[in-house]
Amino acid sequence: MNAAPSQDLTARQALERMLELIRGIHGITDVTPELLQRTMGKDVRRIEEGHFGFGQRLPGNWAFSVERYLLQPHDVPQLELGFDPIPNAEAAAVTACEPDYAAFTSSLEGMGFARHSACGEHGRWLYDAFDKPGIHVEVHPMLARAKDDADAQGTRCVQRVLLR
Repeated sequence: MNAAPSQDLTARQALERMLELIRGIHGITDVTPELLQRTMGKDVRRIEEGHFGFGQRLPGNWAFSVERYLLQPHDVPQLELGFDPIPNAEAAAVTACEPDYAAFTSSLEGMGFARHSACGEHGRWLYDAFDKPGIHVEVHPMLARAKDDADAQGTRCVQRVLLR
């Protein structure tokens, strides 16, 4: 069931609705302002042709945004969901995330996406990519740990989801 437009979402709801959106499309060009608004339950702002989305504050000086835009220089459509601290404000430590990185990426695999890791310099893991015909999804991690326990391993959360 979708929420009425403009009702605040939790981080969990944003991620679950992103999975719902991915499940219902065959490619990034299927994502229209109307589909995004219907799936996410938020009023979508049109910025210019091919560029639309919305953003919302979260507790602890965090925010998330969902934005579809044309990646330059070749006008490749991309959809991005990202969680970021509010600029110029001290963000609270992320202490929990649901669904966590493992649950979110497992859901993508359950939809038939093939998983592979993307690595940077010296083989350092950066993110996991998921592919099936017509859709490429990148899921970027963020480590959540309690502010008072900097030595704790922490939980791996989803920081960013990119669809191309």
